[in-house]
Amino acid sequence: MNLVKRPSGIKTLVKANALSLLISLGSILISCSHESTEITAEIIHDASEGNDFRGVNIGDPPSKVSSTEMATSVYSMPDELIYRIGAGRKDSTWYEINYGFADNGLNNIELSVFLWSQSKALDLRNEFRALYSERYGECRIHDEFCSWSTITANGKDAVIYLTDPITIKDPVTTTDKCKLVIQFREASR
Repeated sequence: MNLVKRPSGIKTLVKANALSLLISLGSILISCSHESTEITAEIIHDASEGNDFRGVNIGDPPSKVSSTEMATSVYSMPDELIYRIGAGRKDSTWYEINYGFADNGLNNIELSVFLWSQSKALDLRNEFRALYSERYGECRIHDEFCSWSTITANGKDAVIYLTDPITIKDPVTTTDKCKLVIQFREASR
């Protein structure tokens, strides 16, 4: 007759808890690795269906912008709407979109992207530059930015500015971050 020696109760409990902990940690690591997609110019800009920027056009009323924009609203006034997409990303990149309005509707869109590294900021700037150059032709290069002149989806003259990344104190975390700014504004006649 073979007798099976059973481990003592405490050892079994420790092994079971250790195995449970390893499985839990593995699940967390897998879910964290899929927590967000890489931020790209195409994802941020999202000019689907021929819109100027993220589903809206220069000239749209505030109600159209607020019903279309899916980011978190952080400020709302009759002449300005501000949205933020937070740092739930692997690299803590976040961005803020400021929609400005005048009597004729949306006349200014300013996107500020805050990134942890200069190289990521330069990569994203280059993606935006390629995206806009494909849509609007080659940019005019200035000292610290480039620009495009275009006609918007609803026939308004507009200028797009893309800055070179600058290092600033992040207004939320007070740590150094690189800031990239894109401005899409109605051109004055």
